[in-house]
Amino acid sequence: PDIISFAGGLPNPEAFPMEELKELTLEVLNDYGPLALQYGATEGVTPFRDYLKEAYAKENEFGEGDELIVTNGSQQALDLLGKVLL
Repeated sequence: PDIISFAGGLPNPEAFPMEELKELTLEVLNDYGPLALQYGATEGVTPFRDYLKEAYAKENEFGEGDELIVTNGSQQALDLLGKVLL
């Protein structure tokens, strides 16, 4: 059988839109100041979660409140999945 590698890797540095990232970082820091650098809620930023729920619900049936988990990346998602299923 084929193997799916979940090993880490380094993206091509040219893939990063540096100018856009600079502009957006400055915008966030201007709007939120030091609050933007604090730890967020474990379950994810509430306005972002609400946005995702609303966007997803437009095309799909969506469950109740806490049925959405936002992870920091695939490794965290796989870790949580393993903890739930194993």
